[in-house]
Amino acid sequence: MKKIFIGGGRLFSRAYRATKREIFVSVGILVVLSVIFSILIWFAEWKHPDYSFGDALLWPFIKYIDDPAEIGVDPPMTVIGKIVGSLVGVLGIAIFAVPAGLIGSGLIDAMGEEKRDKELLECRERMKKSFKRLVNVSLREYLNNLPDGHPDKGRKFLFVPDMRPVTHYHVRNGMSFEDIMDTIKRFPEFRLANTANAQNSDERREDRMVVAHFPINRSYGFFVNRGSKITIVSTSSSIEVGTGWFAFYLAKLGGFNFISKEIEPDPDEIDSYYNLSSKPKVNGMTRAELEENSKTNKKLLKIMEIKEKNRSDFIADLKSLCQGDDSWLIFNLTMIMNSTSNTASFHFAHSADDGSNSTINPDQMASFNQMIEKFKHTMNEEFNLDVSQNMRFPLSKTFIGYRLKDEGCRFNSFMLRTGGPVVIEDSRKYIVLYRMAKILGEAFDPGYEISDNELKDLSSTAFGYSEQEVDNTQVRCSWLIDND
Repeated sequence: MKKIFIGGGRLFSRAYRATKREIFVSVGILVVLSVIFSILIWFAEWKHPDYSFGDALLWPFIKYIDDPAEIGVDPPMTVIGKIVGSLVGVLGIAIFAVPAGLIGSGLIDAMGEEKRDKELLECRERMKKSFKRLVNVSLREYLNNLPDGHPDKGRKFLFVPDMRPVTHYHVRNGMSFEDIMDTIKRFPEFRLANTANAQNSDERREDRMVVAHFPINRSYGFFVNRGSKITIVSTSSSIEVGTGWFAFYLAKLGGFNFISKEIEPDPDEIDSYYNLSSKPKVNGMTRAELEENSKTNKKLLKIMEIKEKNRSDFIADLKSLCQGDDSWLIFNLTMIMNSTSNTASFHFAHSADDGSNSTINPDQMASFNQMIEKFKHTMNEEFNLDVSQNMRFPLSKTFIGYRLKDEGCRFNSFMLRTGGPVVIEDSRKYIVLYRMAKILGEAFDPGYEISDNELKDLSSTAFGYSEQEVDNTQVRCSWLIDND
């Protein structure tokens, strides 16, 4: 019985919240009409010696509730007054029927929404189960053939799939595109992407719609401090296909710290965390400009509030990982390759295009250069992949690393872009990730080893990521923000 009352109360509350604006408007209109009818009654009855304007104003409302207090206001006596009084009687039906009808309609909608919520919860579980962790055969064989006696527990690494095609859910799960889209909008640990946007730019690839899954434990995305001197920073996971997954496992395999922007509150006007503007904008306006007309821009101000909070949380977490002159922030991004100006599969940058304003401390430059040489040799010899430096993507003056330096943070940083084909379609990418993690760890945090808990998690059978997620109500996007 208690469950029934609670459920009924929740539905009624949901129905009222959904229709309260319409109820207030309709009741307001009906009250105004009642006042107008009262005035008409007064004009019809004013010659009656015992009939006052107060009587005329009060009578319609007494009529609506059948005078339970026996106030005793006289009804209209003239013909015109009686005609108006009849209209008041009809209005009395409407003044209760209209709000009741609106709430009834709201209850039907609320029951439909509650049913849809349950359906989407089921869709969420079905979609999450499609991200069952799998062994990568290529990496397992690679580890088995290592001559250095690699621990057995590392030979059974399990990985969350980087993405699943939309057709997988159509064919295998019988889900409609509407089910998929509604689930993605309702649960922000999923994202719809098009792999054609991350491929070679010389040719138009066929669109391939996929669903990506990722961990969330912050308003902006994901953060973990593993105590390493190295932090993998992914500022573009929300817009670059496969980047978040690639960066997550680069950090996971190396035991590095990790921070990733996975949530974009306003996908129509992206707030870049890599080239960081001084202030976020919504609809091309700053907060001050929006506040000039706050009533009109109410929804936009809500989006601005979310953007500001997400940005503030991200920067605060990133600063907590700037642990001194021997700590490293590695900004991981994906790049589109072509056959002319950008053929390298990896690109490093740590300065402006003229080589000035480096984000690497002078006493750490030797370690960086040694890492680059080993990285180039390994990627070229083992995978036939080329590496370049500062040729195409030098750091701009708005690079977030410069801002952190200006604010007194102590660290080294550089940008590492990986070609889209490696991130998306290269069957060797698991081995590439493993080698990248080893090279970076040996160069910048020698002696640091991945913890037993991380190794256990990498070897655990599960659906999706085991990292704790935030309540989805903390993650807001523009399409989920109410207009009221």
